[in-house]
Amino acid sequence: SRTAGLVAVAVMGSVAAIAYAAAGGGASYGAASDLPGHGAAMSRAFATIVWVAAGLSFLSAALAWVGIRTPQTG
Repeated sequence: SRTAGLVAVAVMGSVAAIAYAAAGGGASYGAASDLPGHGAAMSRAFATIVWVAAGLSFLSAALAWVGIRTPQTG
């Protein structure tokens, strides 16, 4: 689980960078900048990360609901 957490953090950083660039960010995601559109691109990248995390949370909940069964007694 620790390795999965490290990989998830690395992947989310890549997702943020890609979303920032796609939104027209002119600097680097997370860096302070006065370039036009930087704030909007930062917000868009953060929103993308939140949606990806929410989707993964929903997927894990659905898999747990389907995959975890209560043992039958009696």
